[in-house]
Amino acid sequence: MTAQPSAAEEVAGLDKVLLRLGLTEEVDLEKVLARLIPAVVGSLKSPHDATRKKVLEILAHVNKRLKGAPACQLPLTPLLDMFSQP
Repeated sequence: MTAQPSAAEEVAGLDKVLLRLGLTEEVDLEKVLARLIPAVVGSLKSPHDATRKKVLEILAHVNKRLKGAPACQLPLTPLLDMFSQP
């Protein structure tokens, strides 16, 4: 039986994701988002409010970055797969 991570552990992991996104160059943004966005969106299932708040902060950051990189595409197939499963 695996223990559920605490809110602090989840937020710490998401802080690392936010830092990595902040340090990502524009040319690498699409490749990094393809791996990180499905995992970050999946964190919305967390029972912790602090985790969900941090996810929204990350998605707001992604939105700002995408406005400056209109050619960058999000990983829609993994996101659709995630939402089509119960």
